Formats: sequence, C-alpha cells, structure tokens
Amino acid sequence: MISAADIHAVIRGAADRESFAVALRERLLGRRLAQFTALVQEFLLGDLAPGVDADEAGQRYAALVSPELYHLVIEELGWTPERHRRWSGRLLQSELLAPGT
Repeated sequence: MISAADIHAVIRGAADRESFAVALRERLLGRRLAQFTALVQEFLLGDLAPGVDADEAGQRYAALVSPELYHLVIEELGWTPERHRRWSGRLLQSELLAPGT
C-alpha cells in the first residue's frame, strides 16, 4: 500500500525540476491546512491555549503531522510509527490545548 509519505517523497524528488510538482505540493499543503483548521474549529476551539487561534492551531497541527516530518522521523531517524504517534500526540496537546484540558 502506498502511503502519504511515499507520495510526498516522489513529489519532493520532482519539485526541484517540475513546476507541476511545485503546484501539487502547494495544493496539498493548502488542503491540509484547511482540513486541520476545520478540525480545530469543530472540536478544539473552546479548548485552545491562550494566544492560539484556530488558524495558528491548524498550522501547528499540519506541521506536526506532515508527511515530510513523518518521513524524517520514520525513514531517516528510524522511529517506529507508534513512537511518532505518541510524540506527536504529546506535542499537539502541549502546543494547542490550554493547561488542564
């Protein structure tokens, strides 16, 4: 099965040479940001940390669960998917949610 990380590896490889790949990466990032911001607005808006609005939370969420970061920690650093899941979950909680949430 082809993963999002695999697809992004191909896009990254082509992005330096192919304008279609640059446009595709930008479109995928835009979709990811919109999707995560919508999730934050629907489920977390009242629980966000002080000073963090839905747009900021969506950007942080997108960065922390990005295929690029996943590729780095799994493929390059040798983490297990479970280690990545636990780490990103703790970071998302500490970065997005108000204390005690």
